[in-house]
Amino acid sequence: MAAFLYSALLAALAQGQVPSPESLAVLANRVAHDSGDAVAWMALGRAEIQASEAYHVHAGPPDTLWAANTLLGAERALGRAVELRPGLGLGDSAATFRVLARARLGELEWELGDTAAVTAVWAKVPGGSRLPPVLEELAENLLRACPPRAVLFTANEVVTGAIDLLRFNHGIRPDVLPLPIDRYRRDSVFAARAARDAGLKRPPPGPASTAERILALAATRPVCAGAEFGAPPGGHGRITWQVRPLVWIAGKDAGTAAKVPATDFVFAALKFGIDANDPWARFALDIYRHAARLAPSLCGGLAIYGVPRAKTGCRT
Repeated sequence: MAAFLYSALLAALAQGQVPSPESLAVLANRVAHDSGDAVAWMALGRAEIQASEAYHVHAGPPDTLWAANTLLGAERALGRAVELRPGLGLGDSAATFRVLARARLGELEWELGDTAAVTAVWAKVPGGSRLPPVLEELAENLLRACPPRAVLFTANEVVTGAIDLLRFNHGIRPDVLPLPIDRYRRDSVFAARAARDAGLKRPPPGPASTAERILALAATRPVCAGAEFGAPPGGHGRITWQVRPLVWIAGKDAGTAAKVPATDFVFAALKFGIDANDPWARFALDIYRHAARLAPSLCGGLAIYGVPRAKTGCRT
């Protein structure tokens, strides 16, 4: 019965379901009885990340201390998984989600303070925290694609974590303000704090639509949306999006912003990851393939690094 319940929990986590306290207890009991089970440590860490989302409902308990401690626990669990199973596969995935836990902690502190608080959180990132090179390269390319002082919307938790690592820990593109779209859309407290840091005197009200929230920011700064979006957030109706390599852009000064040449982007880690059959290379390749469909000029840059056309969908 215990083995069946454990397997069911792993399946639920893979589908992104928020675990119950009882589920967390099952996973904690599992690692207590077998401290060498890397899969269980990985599952516990991911479960704690997902459980921390309960804080952002803002309907009473759980409180900020609980949320912070839950995310720190996730970091420890995922760090243990990396120790037990380093390298490609589970180790790289655990390391990636460990960075994601730190990104969620940064969002929590941002909601309570400002972007300086986020930087302070990343300054205390545990030693050895890293991402697969292909993910760092993807994040740097997305940051490079945005105009100066842009707000960069992200749609995927892994992309969000990678961009936060580079922006707040490595100091790359400190002029860019990264915002996870789901957090900005669903958590009115976080949205109000982020809007103020973006320069809005009157943040959009709680019930505002995604388009209204984006338009409010676009009145003060350029806005970017990465190619991991299936379509630009808020739609094309009221927002005039322009397609650029790897991003859509809109908002203040977006029309006059210089287009980043497709050859300025780097795909060396992508090529290496493809050759090494790295699962995260497949993740990045899906985003690049979508970006190349939107902006075919990107195909030239991919070709320079020897990324096979059959992988990217590029015809020339």
